[in-house]
Amino acid sequence: MSSELEPETVYDMVLVDRENDVRVVTKQLFRLYTLRKLGPPFKPVIPFGPHLFGSGKTKFVQSYLELVNNMGESALIGLDHVCESEKANRRGFLEKLKRASVLYVDLRELEPTDPKERNLEWAVYYLLIKAAHSQVGAEIFSKKEAFEKVDMEPSNLVPLLRDILRIPSDQYLLIAFDEVGVLDESLDEFHFKRTHDDRVRPYNDFIGIISQLCEEPDLFFIVVGKSEGLNIYNYVASVSRVQLVFIPLSPLEKHSIVEHLEKSSSFLFPGSPKVSEILCHEDFSTSELAELLLELTGGVPRLLVRAISYLLLYKSSNNNFLLSKETFLIIMNSFLVTNYCVATFLPRLISLSEQRKRLLRMLTLLSLYRIRFDFDETVQ
Repeated sequence: MSSELEPETVYDMVLVDRENDVRVVTKQLFRLYTLRKLGPPFKPVIPFGPHLFGSGKTKFVQSYLELVNNMGESALIGLDHVCESEKANRRGFLEKLKRASVLYVDLRELEPTDPKERNLEWAVYYLLIKAAHSQVGAEIFSKKEAFEKVDMEPSNLVPLLRDILRIPSDQYLLIAFDEVGVLDESLDEFHFKRTHDDRVRPYNDFIGIISQLCEEPDLFFIVVGKSEGLNIYNYVASVSRVQLVFIPLSPLEKHSIVEHLEKSSSFLFPGSPKVSEILCHEDFSTSELAELLLELTGGVPRLLVRAISYLLLYKSSNNNFLLSKETFLIIMNSFLVTNYCVATFLPRLISLSEQRKRLLRMLTLLSLYRIRFDFDETVQ
């Protein structure tokens, strides 16, 4: 699909109903901060979102600090009944967190560093270095140069990342790993450790790398990505390296969709009016539209924004068009619209076709949300 039809180019999507997710993440980051103050040994705490695609996890981690700043003290203070000194402690942490620097790392760019060695730890280190360079637009170190500077030591890596990102040593650095599910596909690319029963647990290796980095001061992590979530949690818990805390990222309810429609605006119309002002009118309320969108998408964020995007595109090319329940159903029952809404999902389904169990889970998801598709086109 042409990039000019992507939702990001159609309207400014405002994140809504993620306050609980922000509180969960912030509380766990604060727990890691507290554990560090108590001193080693400690079990690091990592917020973790192993959701399927479409849940809004990437948008969430990229917008997390903005959401924290918007929520203010309610992101951490008021969660529990705590004394005034504890509130002051949390308030100090929160103020530093608001000024943190975020390093977004897409694990789809993870690749073996050397065909002979295939060391996952070094591959992750080098990916962090590349991501930092890319984020500030700097020239990327060669693998040899990076290895000489880091020498496989967390105490060398973290200062190097700070130098690249141009942030002081006492500023919080939040590393957001996305697409952790690529580790499901990497069994032949790296030399993973084997358990006593000769099984391979890629996530144990990856989480082990993060657990070592967690010993460095003022460094925090969020990990998200489509993956075998429950299995990851069980595997990691079994080796007692870290505690993974699940980020809910629940589908949106009707009231949240109403808020999304009322706060988001579209670039396609003069003055960038709110989406609710464009699509709704006195005979068709925002509440009615939200209810229909909820029924169509199940509140799955990615499906929701693509459905709204299509309605905005339709309205922009039919200026006199007035939306109603009947016209909504006519438009959305078109296979053209269905293909647009699920366009980002189908390639991932096809890529999983050799692994029938996972594919079945994906197809079940589509069925639950009543997304129509041609099975013969999906599985080839």
